Amino acid sequence: YAAANVGNGHNNSDSTINNNTQLKADTINLHSKGDATLKGATATAGTINADVGGKLAVESVQDTSKEETSQTGVGVRVQVGFGAWSASGNVSQANSHGSSTSVGQQSGLFAGDGGYHVKADTVDLKGGAIASTNTTDS
Repeated sequence: YAAANVGNGHNNSDSTINNNTQLKADTINLHSKGDATLKGATATAGTINADVGGKLAVESVQDTSKEETSQTGVGVRVQVGFGAWSASGNVSQANSHGSSTSVGQQSGLFAGDGGYHVKADTVDLKGGAIASTNTTDS
């Protein structure tokens, strides 16, 4: 008998990973007459004081990942015997597509034992956080 197989595959992936800007200090004082936006940034301090005349927006940035895969295969088999023969073949194809989004590093104001003191007209959190280890003075 004789047999032949041929296969082909393709894989394509693309990802974006964001790294937050890091601000670390003993005390952070944020003063703004208008709006203030913290996007893709992390502020960490023992005490955080924020006085924002407009909207305080804290937004985390999403990481993305996409992948596409395709595979194709073809096979043929021929068998010859005494006065008889047979042939068979196959074809296969597979495709897959996937994507995901996630937050690898959360944006926010993260205070320690000194707590946080935030004054703003409005606060808009999009995957962000304002947090402290001091639950009584925040």
